[in-house]
Amino acid sequence: MSRVLGLTVRYNHIQRDVYSGFGFPGAEELANMFEVQRLYIPRRSQHLMESYCMNPGMQSFESWLVKNKRRFLQLLNDTEYA
Repeated sequence: MSRVLGLTVRYNHIQRDVYSGFGFPGAEELANMFEVQRLYIPRRSQHLMESYCMNPGMQSFESWLVKNKRRFLQLLNDTEYA
């Protein structure tokens, strides 16, 4: 994200219990999904490569971000000072 957006982007791990308490619709479900992925999918890179083989049209997050860079930056600007 930093390279594509030209901004400094840092990963910030959020504990499952904290995330589920954010209060937006689906927060608990997303917290559970992220926790399952963290605990039970240790070979995510391999799984991604297998997915690309099964669906060659699937785009990477980076290619999606490049295509949506302008919209993504606009969203960041709109929420930065909200």
